[in-house]
Amino acid sequence: MISHDRNGISRRLFQPVKRFLLMGLSPERISHTIALGACLGTMPVPGTSTLLCTFVSLVFRLNLPLIQFINYAVFPLQFFLLIPYYKGAAFLTGTQILGNFPNGFFQTFKENWFEAFISGIVLIAAAVFIWLLVSVPVYFAIQKITKPILEKQSNVQ
Repeated sequence: MISHDRNGISRRLFQPVKRFLLMGLSPERISHTIALGACLGTMPVPGTSTLLCTFVSLVFRLNLPLIQFINYAVFPLQFFLLIPYYKGAAFLTGTQILGNFPNGFFQTFKENWFEAFISGIVLIAAAVFIWLLVSVPVYFAIQKITKPILEKQSNVQ
């Protein structure tokens, strides 16, 4: 009886949501959307991924609800990856602004706010650069994995 209720809930709740998220797209476009949403959702500048996903979905005519769904699904991963991205950026730029964080960070701003601001901008740019280097192969890997699965599913239905 419980499995019957789960099937009913799945049929009434999840199937319409799934159809809504995937409507009007070929398996190839869906795989592009999933890969872009996952990559853009891990951008090391919190708060920008939603706007970036919206812009990309409008420019490339992708499914906006699906790309935002994937973006929000990888949201915890974004915060998990902030540390390695910014530590890599600090290593790449040779900046010590993140040393003894947060006390050292605020002390640097008190001493010379302009230099600290410029160092912060350079650090963010370096983190975005590292993210770009990582995201390109991840995008192709996600797309390569999801496309055959989606094509197989579309052939079954």
